[in-house]
Amino acid sequence: MESSRSIQYHSGLLKPHKTSSHGPIWLYFLLIGCAAWLYLWQANTVSSANALLQQQHQLSSQLDAQQQQTLSDIAHAQSPYVIMQEAVNLGMTPPQWGDGQP
Repeated sequence: MESSRSIQYHSGLLKPHKTSSHGPIWLYFLLIGCAAWLYLWQANTVSSANALLQQQHQLSSQLDAQQQQTLSDIAHAQSPYVIMQEAVNLGMTPPQWGDGQP
């Protein structure tokens, strides 16, 4: 017993489509092109992000060095020896012990 489709083929009402078992080749090229475009787009995005990250890292290193220098300068300025030297240079010497001045 033949199916209705095979009967229609034999009767000439419908002609069978000739399709390859692999599908249309243009579809494969389209998919490969889309995959290549996506890959290149992602690679460009990653490259741009990497350049930005390197700039941020360089800026962070510069700021760390400036912070260390500033902390060193503050520590030097707050040291008792430096404060005493500045007071002597300005003529503001502390009273000596036992001289009777408050």
